[in-house]
Amino acid sequence: MAIELTVALVESLAPTADALSDARSIVRGGKLSKPQKTSDASLLWGLVKGSAKEPYKPSIDLGANPERPVMRCTCPSRIHPCKHAVAVMLAFAEGKSFAEGEAPKDLLEKREKYVARGGGEATKPAAAPKEETPEKRAAREAKAEATKKAASAKKTVMQAEALDVLEKFLLDLVSTGLGGISSKSVKAIEEQARRMNDADLRGAHGLLKHLIDAAQSSDEPTPKKTAKKAAPKRKKSAAEPAEPEPTEDRGAADALAQRHARLALTVTRLWVAVRKGRKVLDGKLEEGDTQSEADAQVESLLGRAWKLPELQERGYWVKDRTLIELAHEKSDDPVLDMLVHKGYLLDLGDGAVHMEWTGLPYIAVRQAAASLRQARSNVLSLSEAALYPGDVVNRRVRWDEKSGALTERPRSEAELATLRALAKPFDAAVKLFREQLKNPLSPLEAVLLLDVKAVGRAGGSLVIEDGAGARMVLRDAPSTFATIDNAEHAFGAFGAGPTAVRLWFDATDRLIYGQPLALFAGDRHVRFGL
Repeated sequence: MAIELTVALVESLAPTADALSDARSIVRGGKLSKPQKTSDASLLWGLVKGSAKEPYKPSIDLGANPERPVMRCTCPSRIHPCKHAVAVMLAFAEGKSFAEGEAPKDLLEKREKYVARGGGEATKPAAAPKEETPEKRAAREAKAEATKKAASAKKTVMQAEALDVLEKFLLDLVSTGLGGISSKSVKAIEEQARRMNDADLRGAHGLLKHLIDAAQSSDEPTPKKTAKKAAPKRKKSAAEPAEPEPTEDRGAADALAQRHARLALTVTRLWVAVRKGRKVLDGKLEEGDTQSEADAQVESLLGRAWKLPELQERGYWVKDRTLIELAHEKSDDPVLDMLVHKGYLLDLGDGAVHMEWTGLPYIAVRQAAASLRQARSNVLSLSEAALYPGDVVNRRVRWDEKSGALTERPRSEAELATLRALAKPFDAAVKLFREQLKNPLSPLEAVLLLDVKAVGRAGGSLVIEDGAGARMVLRDAPSTFATIDNAEHAFGAFGAGPTAVRLWFDATDRLIYGQPLALFAGDRHVRFGL
């Protein structure tokens, strides 16, 4: 009888947290191909594209041993089970589609040999545990640490080589100018994205995926000049206006400018990712970077996800914080096939706005949708939490949901009064955002609570004004839920007040705009989006 795989069982079988994380990346990144099973689901197998020329062939035998799956793979990893085998089990446990097929002959032969020798170590009666001497324990721990360091060193070399290849590719790509980047370039960019994924350079991989999307949208015809049909020449009177000069199709010109701006921005971010990635691999600070920013790049560029104990050990930890949610958003990233939920939380102690983030690949949403962050309407009291590194306005905040670190309660009038007092004048908010924009890899947006005293229309745009008379034009940011119309109705009904606003940078206009997300009017909290 085949063993029933569950996600909990797979997690317990993973040899390390890194192996489990890598296995999840394999499944979500689409690197597991041709997953198959026998009709009784006692054998699972598939292909995983790795750093070798040929794909690895992990397999899972759920019928040879009633107590434990027998896990095999053709990869050279000394860790057992390897991340490729864990990925096959995880995909099956999460309900991914496995085609039914005939078991490969070699897997059936291996099962027969396994059973013939008594099922291997897994089915032998457990021997009485031997007491481990301090010397043996120290030797075992030293060996495990050495194995870990060797694996880390190997990964560092692989990532450095991938960055070298990416640098040469970028130089070749831009040698003919932005106009040379089109859908014809997609195949080559896709190959680079695959390399970055294999090297676990998640930041570079994501940027290349966005470059592919920009390249595919850059094949619109170049705007052409239009002129009136030539007419016979005649002498003009002094009062007759001159014939208009040929004009460009402004709509097409604007679209082309937007595409070129997007291409230029993405290529620039990739170039900076190469430069900063090398510094991070060498353990050095890029000129102008803080240690916090360098630590942030460990996750965003090099693909090593922070664990809560690591963040606490490095000092990225806060205690006794009181937070109020300003806005909650659900967004799609069709380029990376992700559904993302974000919450923007105002710290009533220092006025900073933090971001609580959860995301899932589309393929996993059905099974794990409940794990996505939901809107919070109460005051949040945090006894302790991680505050991620990085020199950005909205630093990510995260806590252990099972630890009891979070409690919620209704908002008090005193807390709402504190919130109103923390609303920022426009100049101070824009200054903070401009500091963030100095790093090309930082987000091109930031959410802040602004002190809005007046709202009106100017030049066809909705405009807000603070107490000092500073103004900000409101526009919906690209690829977001449109909020301007809802905001205008809310301002009309309740008047101006502290407003959660997304500041965002338009790469085409080279200007900063605001997108309203929520209004605090008296004891009302009016949200404009999803």
